[in-house]
Amino acid sequence: MNGHPPESESEHFSPYRQDGKLYGFVCIVTGATQPVGRAIVTELATHGAACIYACSSSSSSLGGDDFAGLEAEVHKVSPSTKVIGYPFGLASEEETLGLIDDVLNTWGR
Repeated sequence: MNGHPPESESEHFSPYRQDGKLYGFVCIVTGATQPVGRAIVTELATHGAACIYACSSSSSSLGGDDFAGLEAEVHKVSPSTKVIGYPFGLASEEETLGLIDDVLNTWGR
């Protein structure tokens, strides 16, 4: 996948809300290219999330304008937050376990 760990963890921490409750967290948002998901991703970045896995069941939306717009939106509020587009379907237990394994193997948490 494209979720490679940063050279140093602190390079992806948001400097704007160091006291934020989510400072340094790795978050997963399903439906991230939909309106509610987009709002959640942006809010997580605002509160200091280090990395957000933006999941969508449509892999075409992750490679298109929807994801590029989401990534730009996040970097406006938190330039250091890393956004990773991740194709994911909630209906599959196998995909769910794969996502969890990928996050844990990449970030260690």
